[in-house]
Amino acid sequence: PYAALQHEAFVAGIAALAARFTNAALALLQALAQSCSLNSGRCAGLLPCFVPVIRDTLDLAAVELQRTARGATAHLCRGSAPAALIALVAAVDSQASSYPSVTTECITLRSSLSNLRCGSFYDLGLQCVYSLFQARSLLAAAFRDLSRQDDQKRRLQWAFVRHLGRDRTDILAGLLSMLAQEGRELRAAEVGVFKAGTSSRLLDLFENLRILLVDPYHLHTENHTAEFQQLEEFYVSSKSTFLEASRATQRFRQRASFVLQSSGSLQWLRGDLDFVFLDGDHRYSSVRRDLKVFWRLLRPHGILAGHDFSPTFPGVVEAVTEFALEFELELLLAPEVWFIFKPSDQHGSPNPSRPDWLSKASRRGSCYD
Repeated sequence: PYAALQHEAFVAGIAALAARFTNAALALLQALAQSCSLNSGRCAGLLPCFVPVIRDTLDLAAVELQRTARGATAHLCRGSAPAALIALVAAVDSQASSYPSVTTECITLRSSLSNLRCGSFYDLGLQCVYSLFQARSLLAAAFRDLSRQDDQKRRLQWAFVRHLGRDRTDILAGLLSMLAQEGRELRAAEVGVFKAGTSSRLLDLFENLRILLVDPYHLHTENHTAEFQQLEEFYVSSKSTFLEASRATQRFRQRASFVLQSSGSLQWLRGDLDFVFLDGDHRYSSVRRDLKVFWRLLRPHGILAGHDFSPTFPGVVEAVTEFALEFELELLLAPEVWFIFKPSDQHGSPNPSRPDWLSKASRRGSCYD
């Protein structure tokens, strides 16, 4: 009976968050429908009147999603829900706290409202609506699949970590602190650099950090026009983005090196990295490739981590989960961020990088507080 009640509680929490996604999509669709009633001749003149309506609709949706996700995260932790499910819900809270919205399409719409013309206004608006419905469907599918995980022959070892905070940089700084040793150089790589905001902050925090900034930028040769979530920044960044990243890291030039190649071209690197952060191409096949390449380049007891373990990026969730299952690794999850300690070559030897608070004694259900 207790297990049945617990399952019903999980369903209620996920259903509430899914309903928030639905409400947000419908509210935005209604706002777009009102603006679409304009004829094309009057659109340009009256568009500024509808921009505040769209902005307020997106902002209200983000607040409601954040509040619902935060409450559901705490509830799921107390109930020992599957850790990956907790992480997906917590990612919604984190995204709503850190960005203008919770999906790539809605973030782009919210950030571009002041510069949009009529055609792009409607196109981006409908993409945002679709992405919210898609997030709802993916969240429901994840709940269904993860609830069945206990029935699988190979169980994934995972836990959700709240100790490191909600902000991506805070979480990564906490992970690097586990690896830091006085006087020793930390060697890291970030895959998918964009404007180098994350790398710049980490280089500022850790004076002994040396980092490879891996991103093909404008030299990217692949075509992604058929992909869902095909917005430029998640696949192909422009030359101007590269120049902006170069300026952001200029004062760290002695410790930051750009590599304008994809991960598939990095077989020449030595396997002595302490830390790798994957935030590049979010498609399933690309994430699998990045995992394979950089796992080999990571030293024993190093940490492999990545971004966007969230319902809006199913390729990341699927690839990372499969990788952990395949190699029987413990998958640790924080809001939007996943990470794995690489075991020693000697089976059963202790990991000096793993902190004492990450022990079974301090774990409560599926969560480390």
